[in-house]
Order: sequence, then C-alpha cells, then structure tokens
Amino acid sequence: MALAPYVTSPLPEPSKLPGTASNQARPSPVRLADYLALGQVPWTLAYIGFLAFFVITTTYIVDLGTAAMAVAILGLILERRRIQFPVPVRILIVFWIWASLSIALSPFPGDTTALIDLGKTALVFLVAVNVLWHRQALRIFLLVYVACFALYPVRGSIFNYYIYGYADFGRPSWRLLFGNPNDMAALTLLALGIAAGFLQKDAPRLIRLGAFLACLVFPFVVLLTQSRAGFLGLVAFTLLAVFSATRHRMRLLVALIAIAVAVIAVAPTDVWQRVSGLRYGTATETIDMMDPEGSAGERWRIVLTALQIVKDHPVLGVGIGRYHDANLVYSPLIGSKSVHNTYLEVLAETGAPGMLLFLWFLITLILHARRVRHDALALRESPEWRRLQLLELGLYGFLVAGLFGTYGFLSMLYIYLAVLFAQTEMLRTLAAKPSGSLVMPASDRAKAQQRPFTDP
Repeated sequence: MALAPYVTSPLPEPSKLPGTASNQARPSPVRLADYLALGQVPWTLAYIGFLAFFVITTTYIVDLGTAAMAVAILGLILERRRIQFPVPVRILIVFWIWASLSIALSPFPGDTTALIDLGKTALVFLVAVNVLWHRQALRIFLLVYVACFALYPVRGSIFNYYIYGYADFGRPSWRLLFGNPNDMAALTLLALGIAAGFLQKDAPRLIRLGAFLACLVFPFVVLLTQSRAGFLGLVAFTLLAVFSATRHRMRLLVALIAIAVAVIAVAPTDVWQRVSGLRYGTATETIDMMDPEGSAGERWRIVLTALQIVKDHPVLGVGIGRYHDANLVYSPLIGSKSVHNTYLEVLAETGAPGMLLFLWFLITLILHARRVRHDALALRESPEWRRLQLLELGLYGFLVAGLFGTYGFLSMLYIYLAVLFAQTEMLRTLAAKPSGSLVMPASDRAKAQQRPFTDP
C-alpha cells in the first residue's frame, strides 16, 4: 500500500474581459467529493474496525465497541504489512507492564479493571498508529471525529442543560466517558484542536462552515460545564493559537475576540460566578471561598493527602485505579475521592518510575511533532503544517486542564495522541518530497516508522 498523493487544487487559467486587464488567477473552489476522495481511502478491515470502534465509543449507539476493536486487531494481523511498533507504542507497553507490577504489589486490594482498561487503551493506540498512516484515511477519521463529537457529547450536553434540565449542580455533561463535566470540558478541548484544523482554505466551504460552527460551540460547551480546569485549558489554547500564528495574527485576534463576545453573551451567569472564584485560589487561606459547595477547599486537602501517599509509596505507588481506596484510608473524613490532578494521580498510583514513563510518552510525541514542524518550515503555509500545529495546541490546552483534573487514563486522549503521531509522520513525508507527492513505498514507510525519533 502506498500513501495517497498530496494534491493541491489547480489554478484556473487567467481570462481577459473586453476592455479590461487580465484578472488574477484564483483557485477554483474545492469540490467536496474531491476533498473526501473516498475512492482513495484504503478500506482495510483494520481501518473499518477502528473507525467503527471510535464511532461506537463516542456515540454509544450500540454496545459493540469491544467487537469493533477485535475486528480491527484481527484485520491488522491479517494484513500483509508488518505491524509497526514505533517508539511511543513501546513506551506505552513498558508503562503497562510497570502498572501491572505496581498493582500486583499494591497494599490496597481491589479489582484489576483499571489495569485491563489501560491495556485495552494501549491496543487502541497500537491499532490507531498502524491504520492512520494514509492521508485520506486520516482526513476521513478526523472528520468523523469532529462530527461524532458534535452530534453526540456536545449536543447531548446542551440538550441536558437547556431541554431536559439534567445537570450536576447546574453543570451539564453527557453520559459514560462524557458523564463528568470536568472530563467533558477537557475532551472538548481536544476536539476543538481537530475542528480548528478544518478552517484551512484547502477544505470545501461546507466543511469550513461546519468547522467554524464547531469552533463557536465547543468553547461554549467548555464554559457551560463550568469546569475551571477546562476554562484554563481553553485560555491556554486561545493564547497559544494567537501567538503561534504565522500570518494574519491581528485578523485572528479580532476573530477570536468576536467569538469570545458571542460566547460570553449567551453563556449563563453561573459560569462567570464560578470562574470568578479562581481569584481566591492564590492562597490556601482563601481557597475555600472559590465555590459555594466547597469543592476547591476539599480538593486542596486531597492534594495534601496525595502528597503523603506519594511520600509513603514513592516507587510502586498504590496501584493503578487504587487511589480512591488509598484516599479513604489516609483521609477517612474526606472519603473515597479522586485527586483531581492528572500528574499527581499517575505519580500516586504508579510511583516515580511510572510517572517518568508517562511523561516520556507524552514528551516524545510532542518533541517529535515540534522537530518535524521545525524541519518543515518551508511548508508552514500548507494545511498539513498548520493542522499539526493546532493538534499540538489542543494537546497543550488539555495538559493544562490536567493540572486540575484526572485525565491520564482516558482512552480518548490516546486516540488523539495517535492522530498527532499520524499527522506528524504525514508532514515528515511531505517535507521529504516537497516537489513530489506523498507516495511512499511500503518498504520505505516501514523504515520510517521504525526510526521516527532518531533523526538528528
């Protein structure tokens, strides 16, 4: 199998009107059928299974997610191409092995559901980096990602708030993976990074319009959840998007201000009352004043408990999925609670080695993406370069939100990281053949997959 050629829209011949000078050539509108190019997508069993898995686990229209992933894994095994295990996959496997050791020696007995879920997540990541190597396959998946997220978790959260009156302390969410307002806000930041990538001029007007609407509604949903973590992540994403713009920075700033004004105008007043409480979070003496329900003060006491747990279990931690039990033992008055900090959760549950592996996994992907973008500066006006940059910014916003929420083991994060890896490899291939196409022989692709992080 070869990568689909990178095709840009042709420019029409300049024409002359009677009595006028020749008009400047303008690119013809991009046709939706040409942009999707469904005939170029390698509809392998693995890709179809992975696509079905994502749709099912995002929409919950049927309870067949495990079956869909089994089909994807089977398809991957039956393909003629050798299964690739790039560096991030290997790090994730080592991380799972260490998590298995930590839970086997945990002083807090319990089930192994969290460990099994992490193993499933690692398999999903492995499948994703092996099926999203094709340009059109990646594009279709990203469109499906935004569409499913908009039509189900986002729509469901809005309907729950405005129609059904179903909200946790006035904070809406959807169901299951998206059933917690903080998780919903953080995952929406990832979807926002993908949606923003379709605002490029290479996309048809219909897709650009849908992406623009998503970039309006997604931030609104983040605010609607009243998640302080999501709000800070959204601010980080917005500021980074403005300062990282290579062209039309002022135009982008004006557009973002207009969007912010529109979102603020329709956001409930409860949102701003909760967000304004952030000013009390600068000192431990005033932290209880951040919200009327006292959750901020309780979270601070949980953080202190977590630090004590880390001090007592610095190497192996208390075992993945066991922090709630440990918090109950260490702080009975608080009870079984989450630590509400992604990095502290990983550290407390898997120890310092597990934390280092987790950070190594993230940093490896980020540095690889940044290195490839730096090496491909000549292509920084291309849609692929800008899309990779926006994917990075979406991840940064999510990681900022992770300072105040436990998102380290959410499966959607690892799917997003696989997308980041696939887009990075796509840009790297394009940069290697700037005047040619994205056609890469299978043997060359295998070599590239095996050495994605060894380039000087």
